Amino acid sequence: MFHSVIVASRGRGEVLRETVRSLQAQSVAADEIIVSVTGRDDLPAGGFAASVQTLCAPRGVTRQINTAVAGTDPHCDIVSIFDDDVELSPDYFANVRRFFKEHPDVVFFDGTPAAFGVNNHRDARKMLQARPAKSPAFLEGRPIWGCNMNLRRWILDREKFDEALALYGWLHEYDFGSRVARLGRFGRYEGCRFVHLEVPQGRITGVKHGFSQIMNAVYFYKKHSVVKSLADLIFGHILKVPAINLYWLLRGDRRIDRWGRLRGNLLAIARAIAGSSDPRQVENIS
Repeated sequence: MFHSVIVASRGRGEVLRETVRSLQAQSVAADEIIVSVTGRDDLPAGGFAASVQTLCAPRGVTRQINTAVAGTDPHCDIVSIFDDDVELSPDYFANVRRFFKEHPDVVFFDGTPAAFGVNNHRDARKMLQARPAKSPAFLEGRPIWGCNMNLRRWILDREKFDEALALYGWLHEYDFGSRVARLGRFGRYEGCRFVHLEVPQGRITGVKHGFSQIMNAVYFYKKHSVVKSLADLIFGHILKVPAINLYWLLRGDRRIDRWGRLRGNLLAIARAIAGSSDPRQVENIS
């Protein structure tokens, strides 16, 4: 069972380095690791060893993932896709392979987080050690999280990640999951554990982030994917997301550019009211 691993990254070279170290520290090694970046400036100083394949792609997580998928080995059977700020339990890959072998009707699944928002990889490793795995269960039907996705390679020939989500792929994994759910069973496997650091640096500006939070939802409503009703669009996104950003802004949250996100939310709402639903507009937002 040939196992390819993909990480899309931009502007966070040192964080990426630590994530790749986690991928290389697995008890069962991946057959190939592909890092998809937008240019050499995205890589850590000195780059990676020859065992890590580096590809350049147009900016945007969905574009970078699709480019990496196209570059996988022809013998590839399964693909794992990760954010560039995760730490994996050392048995993550071994459990991915075992689970796919034992459940041939499962087409994709994600793992179970031990924690989110951890300060660094060292603390994440300690957390994984301090919180031993429970008896692993498969929670069928759970929507997949984009920070860790495990898929059979053949489904990526039938469906690709939506490249209209330029720069920031807000909600992209739910759209992808809804399209491939018809191909087989899916869910969350508790035997694959990880920590998502959720590093805020190196992504996009707060305004662009906030714009995508709303405009991507409007796009998916028009696409009849993820956002399935007008009520969901209004109450689950157009009202809820700015309210969250405003709440944390008033609470003095300095970890994230809440003011920028709120401005981006309002800009996207204004454009949506004017009839726009194209998430690629974010590329022209300053």
